[in-house]
Amino acid sequence: MRIHRRILQSYSIPLTLLAMAGLHACGEDPKKEAAAAPPAETPYGSVSEIGRYLQRIEPLKVKIGQLQARYESGLSSNRGDDQRLGTGQNLANLAAELEPQMKSLLESCESIEPPALLAPVHRDTKKLILLRLGAYQKTREGWHVESTEGGSFRLANDQYYRAAESQLAEANRLIQQLNREMSKIYIALEQVSAGT
Repeated sequence: MRIHRRILQSYSIPLTLLAMAGLHACGEDPKKEAAAAPPAETPYGSVSEIGRYLQRIEPLKVKIGQLQARYESGLSSNRGDDQRLGTGQNLANLAAELEPQMKSLLESCESIEPPALLAPVHRDTKKLILLRLGAYQKTREGWHVESTEGGSFRLANDQYYRAAESQLAEANRLIQQLNREMSKIYIALEQVSAGT
């Protein structure tokens, strides 16, 4: 099975902005702060609620990127010409290894309640996980078809491996979209922190 090289983009965020949002979310004495000034607002909601959400979702996003990088390591049989080849077997083995961890991330993601205005970002994060899980399953199913007695690479490729590649490509497009959205969120937080 041949899978084209993909650029993995983690939609990690500047940790200083996360720390600033977290500090604002924690505060010293919430009653004093509430009486002293109205909560800082962004187009996505209050700084404190965004900060709490980002503190919970960021570790999941980092782990999603790590798991996908591990899966992509199965493509690393370098040929010396910047092209990589993966086999159904090595990718299916990696998919089987990573699938439980990705399912755990999905459960963790589902346990987080996003602020209302960040619900679309949260929904897309869950969709990203589901796309990866779907690709892992298709890869395992393809290897099963290919490796059974009388199995056919052509059948596995046509019915499973191409579907897995398609799901991974869609996930990579979604990552780019999420990167853009997260950038807007962090710019909004930065502007509020700077008082602009």
